Amino acid sequence: DPITEVLEYELNHKIVIENDTRAMLMGELFMGNHSEKNIVFINIGWGLGSAMVINGQIVRGRYGYAGELGHFYAYDNEVLCHCGKKGCLETEVSGSALHRKLMESLKNGKNSILSEKVNKNENISLTDIIEATNSDDILCIDLVEKLGSELGKHVSNLINLLNPELIIIGGTMAATGDYFFLPLKSSIKKYTLKIVNKNTNIILSKLSKNCGSIGACYIARERFIKQMTV
Repeated sequence: DPITEVLEYELNHKIVIENDTRAMLMGELFMGNHSEKNIVFINIGWGLGSAMVINGQIVRGRYGYAGELGHFYAYDNEVLCHCGKKGCLETEVSGSALHRKLMESLKNGKNSILSEKVNKNENISLTDIIEATNSDDILCIDLVEKLGSELGKHVSNLINLLNPELIIIGGTMAATGDYFFLPLKSSIKKYTLKIVNKNTNIILSKLSKNCGSIGACYIARERFIKQMTV
């Protein structure tokens, strides 16, 4: 990887670059005591991504781009994704989509705990929306529930396709807990084959925002140990 080579030259240290969602998955595998051999990790924060373990092996793909769930074509909409294309799943199912939908709702006269910030022309962050949701803001709860339900439809496709033993939901949006998770589980139950669904466990990540950092430390440790034993 050219970036790795440049960083190693500049820093005079061995460098490993890994996809953020795969690093989160590795954090889960390291700390979560998961014995399953077929796992899908869903990372829903500002964007949307996934990482997979199939038959005990982490899936990277030919050039390391496996798991780009957020860029599945899913909608006939006019929302431009940050990748430059339209119709990506991420344009309707992500923290950025939630933020856009909230701002549209507030602009259309709906009320929220966050209305005062908007009236003062203050910026609203995804963290603000999550905190408002967990403070029982009706508008935010409604939008978060719809987001969870919509994600569930597409996670169902992954379950039907891959028949995993475990689905882990992580990323920033996981902090909304059952407001997000229960509609997601209900949607998955609705759209998956029963024979497949009953053998798939669906959980929220317990590592929260530390998941990626733990994964990165694990990767560094494993590479260091590997070098020491060569």
